[in-house]
Amino acid sequence: MEGFLEKLGLENIDLENLTVQDLVDILLAVITFLVHGFIKLIGGEVPTE
Repeated sequence: MEGFLEKLGLENIDLENLTVQDLVDILLAVITFLVHGFIKLIGGEVPTE
């Protein structure tokens, strides 16, 4: 789980004391990760910030 959070850019989240904001950050990161994966899967280019 720790490595997964780091891959999503969430290495600073404390899994012992999650707040609502942490859960929102995790949810947004997972959605972004899945959307980028889906775009790559269908052969598109992923826009980078």
